[in-house]
Amino acid sequence: MLSTQMLGNSAFLTGDYAAGYGNALGGVFDMRLRTGNNEQQEYTLQASVLGVDAAAEGPIGKAGGASYLINGRYSTLGLLSDLGLDFGGEAISFKDIAVNLVFPFVKGGKFTLFGMAGNSSNVFTGDRDSTTWEFDKDRQDIDFESSTQVIGGTFKLPVGQKGMWHTSFAYSSYNSERLSVYFVEAGPNLRDQIRQFRRSVHSYWHLKPNPRQTIKVGVLYNGGEIIQPYTSTKLDFGNLEWELGLHYLKLLNAVALEDGTISSFEPRLNLAYRLDANKKLTLSFGEFSQKPILPVSDVAQPLSLVKSQQSSIGFQVQTGPSTSIEVQAYYQKQTKVAVLPYSFQMLSSNFSNERVPVLLSDFSIPEVLNADGEARNYGLELNLRRYLEKGFYLLANSSIYRSEYRNNSSAYAQTFGNNEWRSSHFDGRFVFNATAGKEWRKERKAGKVKLWGINGRAVVMGNLRQTPVDVTLSELEEITVPAFTIITNNERIDPAFT
Repeated sequence: MLSTQMLGNSAFLTGDYAAGYGNALGGVFDMRLRTGNNEQQEYTLQASVLGVDAAAEGPIGKAGGASYLINGRYSTLGLLSDLGLDFGGEAISFKDIAVNLVFPFVKGGKFTLFGMAGNSSNVFTGDRDSTTWEFDKDRQDIDFESSTQVIGGTFKLPVGQKGMWHTSFAYSSYNSERLSVYFVEAGPNLRDQIRQFRRSVHSYWHLKPNPRQTIKVGVLYNGGEIIQPYTSTKLDFGNLEWELGLHYLKLLNAVALEDGTISSFEPRLNLAYRLDANKKLTLSFGEFSQKPILPVSDVAQPLSLVKSQQSSIGFQVQTGPSTSIEVQAYYQKQTKVAVLPYSFQMLSSNFSNERVPVLLSDFSIPEVLNADGEARNYGLELNLRRYLEKGFYLLANSSIYRSEYRNNSSAYAQTFGNNEWRSSHFDGRFVFNATAGKEWRKERKAGKVKLWGINGRAVVMGNLRQTPVDVTLSELEEITVPAFTIITNNERIDPAFT
């Protein structure tokens, strides 16, 4: 929902991130909004296949350094649909607006207010000609709508000569509704609704007692759901840098699942040793946890934090002023994962919203969750980065990896005789990503710059896994029925290229 016109210096963090981040296992996208131009007015208009993007920024008042930045977008397909163009039975539309106001004050302090709102819709009309059907979706009319609103602010205030107090707060809401209607007697009509409201506060104290040491103490609070105090210290010994942290996560107003937990102490350690000016060894270890995202919602439903131990070792080489190469080996082990006792898979796996009793025809077995699931991911990764220099940038990443899981519940072992590690839906074995771009900059007049650019992205992904379809039952029921009596995820999907 955020345009790139709004984003400032942001970071996408994976693996063993610092103690200030929590309730996340795979990664964190730390987004920061850009400060508007506080000296003169600027206007930007962009048009692409995705949509029309307009932005304005400039100073607030004649003095003081305050500024505003506002951006709005409207989808191209939405505009064309409004003009009456038909896109083969499917109409997709989105629109959003975002604003960031910045008010600096004395001694390096700053107060900001931000807000954003947007909605999207996707209306699909199935083809009434059954000879054209290729997927189950073709026999349905589907209406999807969603909306998001966020309002918040940040506050930064110097504390003494060497400290800084930061606080951010936000209130957000998300609503979505999806209605799918079969226009033939092939399956049930389904209405899915999601409504989420969240109040969030993050406050921390940042202290730099000397040039070689940094201390950070803070707390994250999601109203009525989670509280996460943490502390960390970072020391620089010249060639050796280390950061040691401790994070605590507690689920509020929650009941623990059997054999599960609703609180977690999480130590974090990151080491970096410089071999010389251009080479560096890194070593990281950390414990992490996350509140599970279950396919059903019940306030009284018992929960268990998914726990994860993650470690990595890497080697980095700076090959030029703006170019670096990094190779890294990593291992992640997840425990306390919510599973059904008789299920072949985790709730986060493919076909996770389907009911999975021992026998497909036996619907008398109650679905009681437990925390006996495990998962692991491990592999070797190679990264090439070239930051923007002479108008060119490149980010390339390649990884060979495994992604596996197993069910350790006694009911599962008694029924199926083993609890071997099995391929997850995401066990593609390899992936390659590359993003590159070139810019041409020309100054036409003093203060007037003309900028042209071309950017591209390519992704090659190995064979993901899926559960085969039970053809006989699917034809009988006239709806897709996974073959859960066969071990799941043993069918390989064709490699993907985009």
